[in-house]
Amino acid sequence: EADTSFAISSINTGASQYVYVGSAFDIQSQGLIRFNRPLLPVEWSIHSAWIELSYDGGLGSDEEIWIGTRLLDYNWSESDPPEWDDVPAGIDGEGWETSIILNKNDGLYSYQLPNVWVQNWLEWEYSGSDTVWTDTTRSDSTMTLHMRGPDSFAMSNLLLRFRSRIASEDSLRPKLFIEFTGKVDPDSAEYRDTLSINASGDLFIVKNHNPETGQSLFIGSGASYKSHIKFDISQMWDRVNTGTHHLIVNRSVLTLHKNLDLTPDIPRTESIWPFKLNDIEGFVDADSAHETGYTLVTTAIDSALEMVEI
Repeated sequence: EADTSFAISSINTGASQYVYVGSAFDIQSQGLIRFNRPLLPVEWSIHSAWIELSYDGGLGSDEEIWIGTRLLDYNWSESDPPEWDDVPAGIDGEGWETSIILNKNDGLYSYQLPNVWVQNWLEWEYSGSDTVWTDTTRSDSTMTLHMRGPDSFAMSNLLLRFRSRIASEDSLRPKLFIEFTGKVDPDSAEYRDTLSINASGDLFIVKNHNPETGQSLFIGSGASYKSHIKFDISQMWDRVNTGTHHLIVNRSVLTLHKNLDLTPDIPRTESIWPFKLNDIEGFVDADSAHETGYTLVTTAIDSALEMVEI
């Protein structure tokens, strides 16, 4: 009787194994990574600072992509990721750096940070005598790095996939390195050392670009597309309610026919999870649909067949 196909507008990405940056398959993604301030000696001076991120492959047909990084003064949470347009502009005078071209076949992304970024961050005002270092003049006392690809979605077809701070091995997690010369106290000799700081938070923010589906319904992960289908079975229930029929459901099958030419460049969906909705809101405001709280068994998609039976 009715159907609709739509992309999920809000995707929680704060607990992922990955941080995606770039654009491909009708989605764009930008990443946020934060670091807590390290303990420093009495006197110190920075020689260099850089971050290292581990690749886990790239998604898309392009071999390389431009990635920009900037410094934010922004308070955010992994459990409640911001919307795409809520991410603020960078700190004045500390905007996008020179273009960095990244190849999806590389194994490690090592990016030199401007010394002034780290120097200024480490000199932010200390607001109290306790052990919690907080700068009350700023939105957030951590250092947040914002990573993003080209603003135009059409300029690239590559999503870089970096390992996040919850990677299984420490060597794969995002790290900030600071090479410095310091003193234990004002009268001691200078020494040279490098600090290694693990990320204290990371996430990626997704922006969907709806494909032109025409007369088709679209289902997929990544961009998280759903389709709702409504069937009118009122005539069957009318007969049951009037007492003329007794109903026993032995089997129920939904048949879908695949349009293999719709999105030739997008990876094929391998399975479908059907849910039952308990209201009509999914056809009025797609994202507001309420599910009944249970799901049927997932249906595997046979790529050799032109139809799917759920």
